Amino acid sequence: MHRAPLDRPWIAIGVLCVSGVIEALALRARIRIIDPAHRARGLLHWFRESGRPAVMLAVGEDVASVIGVLMSLAGVGATMITNNPLYDALGGIGVGIVLMGTATFSMRESSRCWSVNRRIVMCVKRWTRSSGRVPKCAAW
Repeated sequence: MHRAPLDRPWIAIGVLCVSGVIEALALRARIRIIDPAHRARGLLHWFRESGRPAVMLAVGEDVASVIGVLMSLAGVGATMITNNPLYDALGGIGVGIVLMGTATFSMRESSRCWSVNRRIVMCVKRWTRSSGRVPKCAAW
């Protein structure tokens, strides 16, 4: 295995800090889009109840970005302190794991949301075809 020290770790730290501030501001702006009443119950609850997959995916992406920047900072910082590039590599692997986890979570929640929306549309179509009675719809 070839071990190479970081050439200019302070530049990496600076870039990651600027990226972290930008991503945190983007996350803050996305969270402010969410109704305060829903924010109080938590983001995970809002994800499951909102029915707004575009905003949900944007918030999830921003959360993953902030976590990824923090993991990268931790990896570069540990590499600077110990002079062992293994920590930088582990930080990069950690970012990849966070991205995979976020993608998996987003796919699962989005497909659930779209499935519920599709059921609602089907129920409304049945209702408009019926003779003014509310039809029995599939379990929500």
